[in-house]
Amino acid sequence: MKLINKQKNRNFKLSNSGFTIIETMVAVFILTTSLAALLNLTASSAVTARYSRNEIIANYLLQEAVDFIRNDRDTIAFQGNVDGSGWSNFKSTYSSCFFDAGCIIEPIKGNSSIQSCLNSTSGINGCPLLKYSDNLAENRGFYSYEGTTNSVFRRQIKMYNNADNPEDEIDIVVTLEWQNGGVTRSRTLNSSLLNWQVNY
Repeated sequence: MKLINKQKNRNFKLSNSGFTIIETMVAVFILTTSLAALLNLTASSAVTARYSRNEIIANYLLQEAVDFIRNDRDTIAFQGNVDGSGWSNFKSTYSSCFFDAGCIIEPIKGNSSIQSCLNSTSGINGCPLLKYSDNLAENRGFYSYEGTTNSVFRRQIKMYNNADNPEDEIDIVVTLEWQNGGVTRSRTLNSSLLNWQVNY
């Protein structure tokens, strides 16, 4: 009986032994590696989400400019249909967009806010950054040139008389540029507008 109790006590002492320093270091290394991988995955997911968001916004801002100009062409054509001056009125309204520096438009304000970019040697950098704020009183939640918070986007609009049909067709090139992290991204949208007359 005494022999059995001694054997039990010896087993009890062996089972109470702790981790060695090497086992602890290996466990800490595995835990640290796992956490680093998870943090890296989270950071890359955030960068990817920001990149995707900026790509979507860029496409909308490009299309916004083309749609605004097309709508303006239609409106001016309707208003000038009586004397047939709609097309020439449209071209004169956007005359600053035919220069090398290009122009900017403020869709919120309408065509009264068409302005030339600063100079042609700066390229798109001669155009100001679009501003954005969630404050609806500031710019109603849209990208515009008013407000206090610069966005990362620059938009430049250029117009050319079409080489094959210079009297009745205009080529539009809208360029958008933005910084995504340390990388400069750029997208361009090309469109054409034709002179058409409305017949009642």
